[in-house]
Amino acid sequence: MSECGVDKPLNDWFRDYLTGRSYRVRVGDALSAMTAVRCGVPQGSGCGPVSYLMHVNSLCGALQHCTAHMFADDLCMLLAGADLAELLSLVQCDVDAVVEWSHDNGILLNTSKTKYMLIHSPYIDLSKQPSALPITAHSYSCIHNKNIYCTCEPIERVNYITYLGVIVDDRFSWTQHVNYICSVPQGSHLGPLFFLIFINDLVDRLSCHCLLYADDLKIFHNVNNIQDCKLLQRDLDEIAMGKPGLLDVYNSQKKCEP
Repeated sequence: MSECGVDKPLNDWFRDYLTGRSYRVRVGDALSAMTAVRCGVPQGSGCGPVSYLMHVNSLCGALQHCTAHMFADDLCMLLAGADLAELLSLVQCDVDAVVEWSHDNGILLNTSKTKYMLIHSPYIDLSKQPSALPITAHSYSCIHNKNIYCTCEPIERVNYITYLGVIVDDRFSWTQHVNYICSVPQGSHLGPLFFLIFINDLVDRLSCHCLLYADDLKIFHNVNNIQDCKLLQRDLDEIAMGKPGLLDVYNSQKKCEP
């Protein structure tokens, strides 16, 4: 806290507030033995978030190459460059620094939620780039042993990721975010009503017979020649063009069947 400019007497007050705490677990009428709390902040307390932010304040200083963007317990590291192999190597150095800092400050790094993304021009084919080592969230013991006999799993590379409610993709096309914003709110009471309004005029646009119930749509037509097949195809094209994203929803759920 003194690193954040918090000096006496407030520093002493916080020290007294955080020390000497204990907790127990209750299951039904059974209570566990009391256990001393040696780290962390009181859950649900007003001072908890502020204490945590001061605790992780020095994390940004551990990075040597990337810029850090932090919000609560979320860390986003950014680095730009033209040499992909060099970029991944520099990012790996900073990932190792985060692992070491986390270990020294009593924080566990959630590697299962750690992802990385290569943002690039859509005209650049990364498959033609020189191969580079994957980014790995090494354990502290692995780093301490100079990565000898490393069995750590590499960090998963993704094509898009949700950051503070915004879906960012690796080409800055914003397609994923726009589709998400334009979709019907899942689980809301008005969701089904919005969906029915959205597809209300769909039946009038189709040439084939159709049955529509909630989100289930069936179109059918007697097929005797190639013209009948073209009529069915024209109706599918009408759904795709008239209601963008509707066929994608059905296809993603594998519900489009002949």
